[in-house]
Amino acid sequence: MASERDIIAYKTGAWTDPRMVDWYARRVSENVGGNRLVNRVETGLIAAHVRGREVLDVGIGTGRASLPLLEAGLVLTGIDSSQAMLDECRRRAGSHPIRLELGDVSAIPFANASFDSLVSLNVLTHFPNWRALLSEWLRVVRPGGRLVFDVYSLDHIDAVAKGHDMETSEVLGGLWGDDPSRYNLRLGIADLANFAGERGITLAGIHPYSGTVGGDQNLWLERGWAHGRVWERMKSWIAEDDRLFEFLVFLETELFVHLNTQVSGRYMVVLEKSPDDGRTAHQLQRQAAVAALPDLLSMDDLAPFLALAPQTWRERCNGYLAHPRNRLVLFQLLTALKEAGKTLDLADWFDPAHAALLDHWQLAYDLDQRIYSLASGWHQGAPYVEALTYKGVPLGPGLEYETVRAMMRVALASHAEEAGHE
Repeated sequence: MASERDIIAYKTGAWTDPRMVDWYARRVSENVGGNRLVNRVETGLIAAHVRGREVLDVGIGTGRASLPLLEAGLVLTGIDSSQAMLDECRRRAGSHPIRLELGDVSAIPFANASFDSLVSLNVLTHFPNWRALLSEWLRVVRPGGRLVFDVYSLDHIDAVAKGHDMETSEVLGGLWGDDPSRYNLRLGIADLANFAGERGITLAGIHPYSGTVGGDQNLWLERGWAHGRVWERMKSWIAEDDRLFEFLVFLETELFVHLNTQVSGRYMVVLEKSPDDGRTAHQLQRQAAVAALPDLLSMDDLAPFLALAPQTWRERCNGYLAHPRNRLVLFQLLTALKEAGKTLDLADWFDPAHAALLDHWQLAYDLDQRIYSLASGWHQGAPYVEALTYKGVPLGPGLEYETVRAMMRVALASHAEEAGHE
């Protein structure tokens, strides 16, 4: 892996290139894929957890994280190491008054206790020297003020590695290797709790998100149907289908943000510059309680962690499922949940018609998986592998298509016979 010095140097210098800034500005504003969804969730979490009126955005970039705060009437200051970024931010701020300063995220150019809150989006995650940065950020926040920032989850990596019988280092190595441009800081909640304890402050909030996005933001999705080209095609509809978009926002804000740092690859952190009043321990207890949930999940199991009452949650979710694409995306996510070792009690979560359809799809999906596994695996073991090798060329793979077709005929005939007896 690249050294800490190389990572810091690359991440600090990359945004001084105007071409990089232009690329980034276009990328984060494009209404494609998961951009629209992630932007809605991130800015919503930041707005919900800032305190006070004077806010500093560290690494403000184009202003994506904090311009909504400016529009809401807060007094906003931003710093960035890139003048090109600041110029773009000022353009986007329009007629709203905003103070922008060229500065280093590790050496804030303001006096102690200058702001009520500090926000930072997609910044800390680029730097391995996170303790030094957070200490500097705390310096400029007033007593009782807050830091609100995002980071990638090491707890998620640990859980996925354990679930896949791998070492954590194997999973991490596949994510960034030796390329500093691919580095993303990953912290566990225990790291942040320890930091808060050392500084005499409070870990006031942990909010996982990006659970529906995929990629390295949720590695659980890799083993289910919410993965690859099928899932990327589904995500492309987020920009065009408002009903799909609002359903995914519902899942992110009324489900994922209330769970723990094992369920998705990113989370928003709220550190409060106040002596701990027990909230840090509460965050740790909550994380452990979510991890201890049973494999078959009823609504009552999750009710203590959700903001909505169970009946309200059901009604809202089932309302979204009137839209066919939402039913499909939910099923795709459920296949990933099953690969993570959890299933939902469908009859408890969904209206009878939706539960029956999801159950039917799950049975068909399981049948497909088993048939494909058998068809692609039977010829790889003794004695078949030797019998089906001719002059060093394995012939077994050429039989897979016909094997799948034959087994599907048997399965469908059996299903038709059972249906006729009912």
